[in-house]
Amino acid sequence: MLVLTRKPEESIIVVSPKGETIEIHLAKIENERAKLGIEAPTEFRIFRKEVYDAVIQSNSAAQCDPEAFDRTKLFKKFSALTDTFM
Repeated sequence: MLVLTRKPEESIIVVSPKGETIEIHLAKIENERAKLGIEAPTEFRIFRKEVYDAVIQSNSAAQCDPEAFDRTKLFKKFSALTDTFM
């Protein structure tokens, strides 16, 4: 893992082997929380890790047991995660 330090208003650039770039901008820090801005090509899907993990877990459960995939539960879980960070 590469660990970098940045001050507010500074950025890092991630370049893919194909030359596509993603800019991660440290917008500000307040109350011990960093606010990030991310500029990326539209074909990149960007998730918060906890949302991505929940989707992967739900997909795995659905592949193992078709009855385990409950859209209502997934929506409630996703809503709860997004409400926490808004």
